[in-house]
Amino acid sequence: MTPTSPLDTFMTEIGFTAEDLSANRGGHLSQRQRHYLQTDRNKNAALGAALVTLFTLTTALLLWNGLLNQSLWLQGLAFLAAIGNTLTAWMFGRAYVQSLQDLRDGTVYPLEGAAQHVIRRFATTATGSVRIGDTVEVQTPTLAAFKAFEPGARYRVYRTAVSGRLVAVEPLAGTQ
Repeated sequence: MTPTSPLDTFMTEIGFTAEDLSANRGGHLSQRQRHYLQTDRNKNAALGAALVTLFTLTTALLLWNGLLNQSLWLQGLAFLAAIGNTLTAWMFGRAYVQSLQDLRDGTVYPLEGAAQHVIRRFATTATGSVRIGDTVEVQTPTLAAFKAFEPGARYRVYRTAVSGRLVAVEPLAGTQ
């Protein structure tokens, strides 16, 4: 089934239902959204734990080999792997704590304004987000969700309290 309205497109691409939107209008996450955020948090925690374990083993092997062979090069690689391990643990740990706070609070915050596409380029890749109003940018989960925001049209977006994760969008009156 092809979405027929901007709201249908947002519901499909962001993954929310009419019941979710109703709960969000009331200022809180729906039970379905809470379950999704818990599942996503647990998947990310498992991925983070696996990566930290991999970095730890890599660091230990490089350091052991470097000391055994008296290779400063391998010891330097072990140091870089330890830095990667620290950054990975920080990144996944921060996301986990933010998700815990979002779920504990259960509040969503509406933000209204005209949409503007923001594209940032880094080397050969580009990332897109949508600026709502003059200051706040929201990350969209898919390219189709990004494209669904018509520049200049007004929207109300609902975001979680701590991480600012986009949970629902609705076009405002006058938006086609």
